[in-house]
Amino acid sequence: MDYEKLSRELKQATLFDLWRLNSTIDLMLNDPQRIRQVKRQLKVGMTISYFEDSENRLVDAEIVAIRRTRVSVRNLHDLRKWDLPFSMLNLGDASVDLSQLVDHKNVSRASLKVGDQVGWTHNNGDELYGVVIKLNPARAVIKLSNNDTWRVSYAMLFAVLDGNLENSGDGLLLDSVEFTLLDEE
Repeated sequence: MDYEKLSRELKQATLFDLWRLNSTIDLMLNDPQRIRQVKRQLKVGMTISYFEDSENRLVDAEIVAIRRTRVSVRNLHDLRKWDLPFSMLNLGDASVDLSQLVDHKNVSRASLKVGDQVGWTHNNGDELYGVVIKLNPARAVIKLSNNDTWRVSYAMLFAVLDGNLENSGDGLLLDSVEFTLLDEE
């Protein structure tokens, strides 16, 4: 499914259209036949990935138990256990990256995921760089290499495509970096 195209189309929808679509999707997510199809593909011990919407990224996990309406998994990166609805599982290795949704003026919440490198210009003119650790509705929480955290509006951020973050003592330096140009028009 082309999530970028779908997102562009949904931006044209009214709030009522979105609500109506939401109710239709909810019925499909709880369709017993679809759930049975997914359950048939699963085995305890199988490695899968699931989409974590609060982090806007896929998380790798191992299946611990398969229940009637949910699956128990253990995350591979932190070994925490979760009970998930079957609809969260990415069994077809679908791409979930919406990074192309960045418009030319700013970075959006939909275009970032936890772990992305970003930068912004501080009020004093200095450029700061860090890693996204949380995505809030209006601001991203960014962690600098010196462990300082900042809440920064998405409109102020720019994506760091490639670079090495280093702590200089006074702040954060980037060595050999590429930036996305947001003011091209």
